Amino acid sequence: VVRLLLPDALRRWELLWVLPVGACTSGLALSVLGFLGVPFKVNLALVLFAGLAVTAWAVRRRGFGRRPPLEVLGSGYLAALIVAICIVPMAALGYVTVTGTGSDAHLATGAAQLLQHSYPTSINVHEPVNRVPLTWRSKFPIYYAYAGVAEISGLPTWQVLVALEGIMLALAALGIYVLARETLGAGLGTALVAMGVVSLGRIALRTGLNPYYNQTWGYFTMPYALVAGWAAVRPGAPVALVGSGSRALEAGGAGAPPGESEGRFSERWGAALLAALFLAVGAFAYPLALPIPLLALLIAWRLERRGRRRRGEPLRRLRDLYRGRRSLLWMLPAALVLAVPVFGVVEKLQTGAQVLLPGQSLKHWGGDVGMFIPSYEFFSLPSATGAWIFLAGMGVLLLFALRRLDRSLAWGLLSVVALGALFAVYFSQREFGWYFHYKILAFVGPVVVLLAVVGAATLRRRLAIPVLALMVIFAWASADEEVQSTGRQLGAPTIQLASFSRSIPTGASVRLDMWPPDQLWAAYFMAAHRLCSADPLYYTDYPRVATSTKADYVLTHPALNEPRDAIGPPIRLNVGYGLYRLKPSIPGADRCSLARVQKINVIPGFGAD
Repeated sequence: VVRLLLPDALRRWELLWVLPVGACTSGLALSVLGFLGVPFKVNLALVLFAGLAVTAWAVRRRGFGRRPPLEVLGSGYLAALIVAICIVPMAALGYVTVTGTGSDAHLATGAAQLLQHSYPTSINVHEPVNRVPLTWRSKFPIYYAYAGVAEISGLPTWQVLVALEGIMLALAALGIYVLARETLGAGLGTALVAMGVVSLGRIALRTGLNPYYNQTWGYFTMPYALVAGWAAVRPGAPVALVGSGSRALEAGGAGAPPGESEGRFSERWGAALLAALFLAVGAFAYPLALPIPLLALLIAWRLERRGRRRRGEPLRRLRDLYRGRRSLLWMLPAALVLAVPVFGVVEKLQTGAQVLLPGQSLKHWGGDVGMFIPSYEFFSLPSATGAWIFLAGMGVLLLFALRRLDRSLAWGLLSVVALGALFAVYFSQREFGWYFHYKILAFVGPVVVLLAVVGAATLRRRLAIPVLALMVIFAWASADEEVQSTGRQLGAPTIQLASFSRSIPTGASVRLDMWPPDQLWAAYFMAAHRLCSADPLYYTDYPRVATSTKADYVLTHPALNEPRDAIGPPIRLNVGYGLYRLKPSIPGADRCSLARVQKINVIPGFGAD
């Protein structure tokens, strides 16, 4: 796909595009076949075979391509270091687990496992997660990709998650490198510094370490969408420096005279399709992040189009994609198979937009953040000491970078930064506004840091070197603090519950006597049995176990918290949990169930599922 669509001006970075484009296209392809009812293993084999077939056709049509520059090795090495940093907290524990505190992790692993065995929109009570959450039905491509990685590795999905998150952050870092090097015109050293400083920022690492799988995909797609989108807006001259329009004119690019060549037209559409691919997958994964790259590209496109119209150049329109009835052969199937995820994006954006206006409560949008995160953490700074001085300096450096860019792209990026700052301030003043404050700055912050690094490189050499060195030191200190503070949410005692589950008869019921949040992973590993709790996890959107006091067995946490209605010594015991048999004389009915209680069965404004 990269060989067929990547514009010639970006061809030297072809090797860096292969894995990111492959991640997006494979996720979409697996989703299409999944909705068509193809069994998962057959689905995966077909996608792998199709990838080989398309590769062979692309190489036959366009050759093996040029040799990648040696600097690709430097960016690849730095990307490998980022993967290593991301797995440090897990490696320190000595076993494969899930790190951090992000409670969505158990849903992510369960959703990927469900897709390995079930139709995407089905309910399967024999899986730890009975269904892909209704609010996640735009996210099938990223969970199909996750399921595919787990299937090929031969590991359960929960063992794959942390390493996969590290790889996704590394791919995002490569996107930052290409964005800095090619679109923003940074030198080799500056692009490597930008890649490291942005990727080692505390919030960027927190996204992967906790792990927030959906958000990681939204973050990963953003730089590639910007690079490909700008190449579509200004084909032939992706370097967006002031004056690049004249170089584009010489190369037959966006400044080409009337009679634009078919080759240039194909390059524009190739870049546009790549941008659309990343924007679509980013929207499916994390709809609330879509406006950030989309706004920058729309403003750049509008200003560029206005300039071309003034110069009297011919303009292509979106309707040029339709070339007669034969175009319906791909348009109609594409619209049909993407209907569910697109609908999920629309409903997510609608429900998010409903709370933007004052007077709407944000109480149910607090997520698991729980408080406002200090602003300095979003900008690769290690502490609050002097933070506002450093942020002001970043703002000045940002303007230095924008001053050198093409006017169209500069205004697009500046609009994103300005609106992001305004919304961040707005939500910082609203009760329970920490979720939106966090999400906005988590995506706008890296853009600010990237532009600040590029701007710092425009200073005189004797000033630029210490400024860039200070940024690297700050980023490294920020990353060290985040890694050191990351614990594990899935401990070895909880993982051992899988063997507890196998030690009791099939069909037995188990009551979970523990703090309600701890029931999430406990229920995951005990999912082969009917489960319940006298005090289940209320007041969240997570699927919970049924409510019941009577059951065959009881699982307690901590282990020595022996329940009064148990019989005899524990059947199984480890340092965290104890499994006991319950008295059959407990009054009431046994309401334990394989099914989980779903709080959300209706999307406001869209009706029942």
